[in-house]
Amino acid sequence: MRAKRGAVAFGIAMVGVAAACTSTTQTSPTTPIIDKCQVSASNTPTSFDASGGPGTVTITTTRDCPWSVATTASWVTIDGANTGQGTGSVGYHIAPNPVPTARSASISVGSDSVPLSQAGAPCRFSLSRNVDSVGSDGGRVSVDVTTLTGCNWTASSRVGWIAITAGASGTASGTVSMSVAANGGAARSGQVVIVGQTYAVNQAAAPPPAPTPTPAPTPTPPPDQHVNFTGAVGSVTGHCPSLLLNVGGRSVITDGSTKFKHLKCDDVKSGMSVRIGGIANANGIVLADEVDQTK
Repeated sequence: MRAKRGAVAFGIAMVGVAAACTSTTQTSPTTPIIDKCQVSASNTPTSFDASGGPGTVTITTTRDCPWSVATTASWVTIDGANTGQGTGSVGYHIAPNPVPTARSASISVGSDSVPLSQAGAPCRFSLSRNVDSVGSDGGRVSVDVTTLTGCNWTASSRVGWIAITAGASGTASGTVSMSVAANGGAARSGQVVIVGQTYAVNQAAAPPPAPTPTPAPTPTPPPDQHVNFTGAVGSVTGHCPSLLLNVGGRSVITDGSTKFKHLKCDDVKSGMSVRIGGIANANGIVLADEVDQTK
């Protein structure tokens, strides 16, 4: 009987030992709870000029905490992977700013974010040319202005004979149109100031007046000619010795030097046939040296 009781006790003891060896102990996980991860971020640099460039976001957190990087700005590009775990850094690039207006954005890292800002593009202006030449009659000229949208400019004439007809101001690329008045004097040059730059117009002088035509020279009268002719006296006027005769259709003048042959001065009358000798001038008038009655 004693031997059986000892065996039963030994068996119970072994069962207890086995039970003790097969029991398990619960342990807590080593992975951190996401909600308890503290993530902070910093940015270098925080501002950029208009040309853009690279930057870096530095993330600080515990070794096992995950994070992700994101941005909604189209002009910000995240370099490489945008997720990670523990302390680290992520690079990014800022694109050039094509407009003269400054802009801003942010990069988010978990619940934290870092700000970004970028300056606007500088306003630069160029003219299609800086000088034009026009004739004395004047006319129309124009010059193109090239710049960014959003850049303001103005144009003004420094002389009264150049008038701006269109494009006196603008906020983007455009054209300045001008009217040049006719020039009635010497050659001249005028300036138009466009966004601080000088555009010059050179205008030719007025043509000289047409020269007065040289009058035709007065023809030299033919020299006096000695004449001798016969004809009937058609008319007689005046008083001796100064008579005006019409002989054969020609005018004949007598004076105190005229010699009368075969008649006297008072005998001259219409219908008488006479011979005239004398000098005929350029007008055909005969100054009689002698008057001779013929039969």
